[in-house]
Amino acid sequence: MEEKMMFEHLKKVSVMTQDKKDRIRDLERQKIDLEDRLEFVGNNLVKMHEIEQEIYEIDDTIAKLTA
Repeated sequence: MEEKMMFEHLKKVSVMTQDKKDRIRDLERQKIDLEDRLEFVGNNLVKMHEIEQEIYEIDDTIAKLTA
């Protein structure tokens, strides 16, 4: 019985780990998209700041997920 509980726990951890990997992968894609958009902002400093802030938040979230 205890082995079954251990297996279920390991199964849940594995699923959570895959969920984290998927989330990080999605965040990395969003970051790449934002970095690409940043190249074409031009002299619009407000838009540039908004995009840089989004990139910062994505980096922060990734750091928290991988901690």
